[in-house]
Amino acid sequence: MKALVVCYPLVCLLLGTVSGSASWWREAGMHLLVVLALAAAFRAGRRREAWPLVGGLFEPVLALLFVVLAAGTLQAPCAGRSWRMLLLVAGATAVFYLVLGDRAAAARLQWVLPATGTAAALLGLAGYALGWTPRVAAPLGHHNYLAGLLLLHAPLTAAAAASAPSRAARLVWCAAAVLQALAMVFTGSL
Repeated sequence: MKALVVCYPLVCLLLGTVSGSASWWREAGMHLLVVLALAAAFRAGRRREAWPLVGGLFEPVLALLFVVLAAGTLQAPCAGRSWRMLLLVAGATAVFYLVLGDRAAAARLQWVLPATGTAAALLGLAGYALGWTPRVAAPLGHHNYLAGLLLLHAPLTAAAAASAPSRAARLVWCAAAVLQALAMVFTGSL
């Protein structure tokens, strides 16, 4: 689980950037990180005896969802980019799957997920401010992808702000939420 705290931001922040500018073996290495996260999630799920709130249909429904998404990815006009986004969704699902019903794991990740969204927003805003991109698009390389990532992380950042233990921490998380909202607006995707 501790490796997940490091792997999640690396995959989210580097998968789009590295795969667009690196050799095939580096791209394959980033994809391998996501596949390993999925394998770890599946293994952890197999060892759990009781799944709260999900019942016995969770795994079959999740597997069917990924089969449908993979079939759609194979039919996409730009299958490479679609595959990368499918891997990001799979990685996020692995994080959810690993922490489902495990309060200690959720507590360890409660700051990683909002911080990852904030880092993505900062990278995107910096690239836009420096004129490297016509709109906020980095680190995922496309403005719609970044808007989606930020949209998924924004509620977690707001929750971090609401549950912050001190006034200073609350202000930091509120500033992070504002940065994410600003980056979402400047992607032009909303």
